[in-house]
Amino acid sequence: RNGLRLAALGAAASRPHLDLAPLGVETTSLDAAREPGWVERYLAVNRARFGGPLALPGWVLVDLYLLPSAIGLVLDGDAIVAAYYAAPALEPGTVIGVSLLSTREGLGAGWAAKALTLRMYRARVQRGLTQWKNRALRVHTRFGPLIVEGPAPAAHGAAAESFVYRVHLD
Repeated sequence: RNGLRLAALGAAASRPHLDLAPLGVETTSLDAAREPGWVERYLAVNRARFGGPLALPGWVLVDLYLLPSAIGLVLDGDAIVAAYYAAPALEPGTVIGVSLLSTREGLGAGWAAKALTLRMYRARVQRGLTQWKNRALRVHTRFGPLIVEGPAPAAHGAAAESFVYRVHLD
C-alpha cells in the first residue's frame, strides 16, 4: 500500500527456495552479490537501530544472513522502511528470528516485514530472543502466543534483559 514494496535480499542460490509471492504480494529478488548498494543500505539501517554490543559486523551479514537465506525488506523507493531476517534452523519448518527493524514507527511496516518474510520462508515455527522491554514484543505477539523457553545465553550482548521464545505460526 502507499507505494511500498517487498524485496528479498540474499544469495541467488536461495531464490528457488523462497516463496516470492507471499500472501499474493509480489516480491523483488535482489541478489546481494550484484546489488551492493542494497547490502550497504541494509547494513547502515541495521547498525543505526542496533548499535553497541548488538552492532552487526559485515562478515556476519554476509556469512550468516545473505548466503544461507534472504532478508525481507519493505521498501519505499530506495529507502528501507522495515526489514526482517530469520536464520534457517535444523528443526524442519522452523526459523530463528534474528533482526526486526522499522524506520517509520506507527506504519505497521515492521509487522508486514515479519509476516511476509515468514511466509516467504514457508516457516511454521519461529523461535527468537528478545528483550522484556522491547517495543518489538507488540509485533512478535501478533503471530500467536509467545512460549517462553528460558533465559538468553549469557554471551548475548543484552542477556540480562532478554529471553528465548517460540511462536507457532498459523
